[in-house]
Amino acid sequence: MSELEFHLDDYPPEEVLFAEAALVAAWSSLENFHSDLVVIGGLAIHFHTRGKVDPLYRPTSTLDVDFGITLAADAGLAAPAAFALSLAVFSEDEKGRVYRDSRHGKLFVDFLTEHPPATTGTRNVSELKTSICPGVNRALLSPIKRKVTGYDPHGELRDFAIPFCDYGPLLVLKLNAFAKRSTGKRAKDAYDILSLIRSAVD
Repeated sequence: MSELEFHLDDYPPEEVLFAEAALVAAWSSLENFHSDLVVIGGLAIHFHTRGKVDPLYRPTSTLDVDFGITLAADAGLAAPAAFALSLAVFSEDEKGRVYRDSRHGKLFVDFLTEHPPATTGTRNVSELKTSICPGVNRALLSPIKRKVTGYDPHGELRDFAIPFCDYGPLLVLKLNAFAKRSTGKRAKDAYDILSLIRSAVD
């Protein structure tokens, strides 16, 4: 998404179905890396709030998938994560961002890691261009597993137990993102924060 003015109607509820499908496809392909991953960002907030009855702030849809990943995710593995994703029909754009084509265009799957004392920049993690983001290690420590239903690489409908960032670390990550932005996405972050605080189901 660009840094345009935020409007809730720009995030129609049905859009999240494509993000969920991309999440399941990525999670299935990254089977050897499950202990190194956690879902963060807007999709985590969506799953934490979508079951709320009569929410004051309805959960926004999200147009991408964000994973937190450990810095040493490919230690001892012959095939890197980037190769596993390529087998599941994910590609990389000219900036190194992973994406999957959908009928609405490119749906991005972004990876973030922590590398103290650095607070900005990128690192190569398992041949993925990964953004440095303080707070990811905390997000990886004690995630909440939620059921996500989708099709595995063999076309079978399955239930997956996928780890989503717990509320506290997720709130910190969103507040950090909010502080770093200046325009439209800042308003989206603010809305996500309100939604998480007021509409979390647990």
